[in-house]
Amino acid sequence: RLVGSEMCIRDRDKTAPVYQRRVAAQDTTDLRLYVALGAFAGIRPWELTRLTWADISLEDGVVSVRAKHSKTGGARHVTIYPVLQAWIHACRPHNAGPDDPVINPRDLKTRLFALRTRAGYSPENPWPHDCLRHSFASYAMKAGHDLNQLSNDMGHVGTDLLKTRYLNMRGLTKESAARYWSMTPESVSYTHLRAHETD
Repeated sequence: RLVGSEMCIRDRDKTAPVYQRRVAAQDTTDLRLYVALGAFAGIRPWELTRLTWADISLEDGVVSVRAKHSKTGGARHVTIYPVLQAWIHACRPHNAGPDDPVINPRDLKTRLFALRTRAGYSPENPWPHDCLRHSFASYAMKAGHDLNQLSNDMGHVGTDLLKTRYLNMRGLTKESAARYWSMTPESVSYTHLRAHETD
């Protein structure tokens, strides 16, 4: 719920002026790593919100998803590819402690809604469920990543689910996969992440 001096509305009423102003005021720059971990590691949204900095080891080259935080109840170690390593270096706060959350939980639902709205998504053009995770799997396969390693990163037992459910290759090319895996922090714009001016 949004409690303010003007009125109280439920988050689901996303057309209310107060909520729209609240969305416009959101600075979502710190969601860069949320997007990067989904897009370049395939970590589920629910799992992302439970990661701490102790779960990310650049030395070992893995993000550890603990059993109690995974959808399937099994722990896994997800490969940190070079592009994700670049995002981690760029986005990690200098004062982050090992027990601090990787994703700031403050107003996360509203900030994600703001980010998706600025990216062009709406009720008429909804954000696809698990689209970052699906993109990770499809672009990894198109780029020639090992299927067994990819299944392990996704938290699957075997490759069957990956083959039948995640690999939508329509419209993907080796060139687009190469561009996907080279989207470093220096190569993208952050204009849409920042708060908008409001009246």
